[in-house]
Amino acid sequence: MHASYDAPLPRRFNLVFGIESLIHSAAPAATIANLAGSLCQGGRFIVVDDMPAESIAPQYAADLAGFKRMWRCPVLPTDGQWAQHLEAAGCTVEDVRDLSALMSPRPEAEVVAELAAVARRRRWRDLLGLRMVADAQVGGLLLERLTREGASRYMMIIARKR
Repeated sequence: MHASYDAPLPRRFNLVFGIESLIHSAAPAATIANLAGSLCQGGRFIVVDDMPAESIAPQYAADLAGFKRMWRCPVLPTDGQWAQHLEAAGCTVEDVRDLSALMSPRPEAEVVAELAAVARRRRWRDLLGLRMVADAQVGGLLLERLTREGASRYMMIIARKR
């Protein structure tokens, strides 16, 4: 189904999952409430995504802000905030797993070199109307750095509708 996260859903479901998608919501609490509202009692809600650590070292604040801007993630909740939204929406969080060990971010030297390459290509891409391509690439590279340094984690949250 192709629709807004916040549009009422036409029926009830046993499973709602958001994999690398819900972080783009401008109103995560409202999005979770809407989606959880379509769950049958006992249904599962699974969120898998990149989430910032609860506290970020100051040297990574600019990278986090850049990632949010480039990937159009205006709020970017932590796993604790997602869990609070799920609980408020009538779900019980059953499991929170850090899947970051499954990621393979590149060494810093490679990230820096690729950021420079994207910047060089960006000039002509922007002229061709392909700004979002470069934005996505830069955001991904910043995310690699944030993940490697522990400022962001790849998390899975599993909840059940009460």
